[in-house]
Amino acid sequence: QAVKQKEQTLNNLKALNAEQEKDVQRVRQRDKLLKKAELMKKKLPWLKYDAKKEQFQKVQEEEKIFKKKMDDAAKIWQDAKAPIEGLKKEKTTITSSMKKITNQINQNTNKRREVTDDEIQLSARLKTTLDDIEHLKRHEKNLQQKISKAKEGLAAAEREFQDLQPYEPPRDEMTQLTNDIGHKICGINDLKQRRKEKEWQLSQERENLRKCSDRLMQMESKNNKLLQALQRAGAERINEAYSWVQNNKNMFRGEVYGPVLLEVNVQSKTHAGYLESHVPNYIWRSFITQNASDRDLLVRQLKQYGTPILNYTGGNSIMCEPLNITPEV
Repeated sequence: QAVKQKEQTLNNLKALNAEQEKDVQRVRQRDKLLKKAELMKKKLPWLKYDAKKEQFQKVQEEEKIFKKKMDDAAKIWQDAKAPIEGLKKEKTTITSSMKKITNQINQNTNKRREVTDDEIQLSARLKTTLDDIEHLKRHEKNLQQKISKAKEGLAAAEREFQDLQPYEPPRDEMTQLTNDIGHKICGINDLKQRRKEKEWQLSQERENLRKCSDRLMQMESKNNKLLQALQRAGAERINEAYSWVQNNKNMFRGEVYGPVLLEVNVQSKTHAGYLESHVPNYIWRSFITQNASDRDLLVRQLKQYGTPILNYTGGNSIMCEPLNITPEV
């Protein structure tokens, strides 16, 4: 029984030893591989160096080959350069010659054009000259005909002159004409004098007209101020009424005055204050007529403006100039 156990144990140990031998073998193999790897690591730079060296040698060989090719190409270039330079010079010469030929052709073309233009002008001038010659020939022929007619007329006039009686100048008629001319000259002088007088009168009339215009402008300025005063006093449309009366004077039979404020000229402030206090307000903005028809016309036309109309029947005439009241002494 004990032997069997020992055998069993021995077998187990042998099996375990066999397994451990495998492990030992693997460890040894691993160590061997590690050593080999270490050796390969050490050899790797040298292998790389050998590879690079071999590559470098190949590059050197290729460089030598390319250098040789470059030398051959340079030699070929040097050999071919001389003909190329010659061709370039020849090309330059040919180009210069072509330019000269082109310029010459252009010059010849321009000269030909100028010659053609001159030919056309000369042809036109020749035609004009021929026409002038023909015209001169016709003119000469006409002159010859006129000369012939003139000679015939001269001969006829000479014959008539020989047949005429001796000429006696009309002295009486010449004397009469001389007197008439003297009278005409005197009349012209009188007319000049009268013209000067008329011009002087015209200048005087123009001066008077200018003075009247200035005075009228002054009056209009004064009237505008008075009309504005009436507007402020309540007659809002007095300007329109005044303008209508001034623009339609041809429609009235008699003279129309107004507004009354424009017709009154009081220099004294005392008198003016007296009038303002005693005369009703509507009187100042009223228009004054001298007959019933003018009054009716104004009533119809100025009704829209609210302007009073007064008809004066106290006499045959009314004072045309504004009333001037002398100031108190």
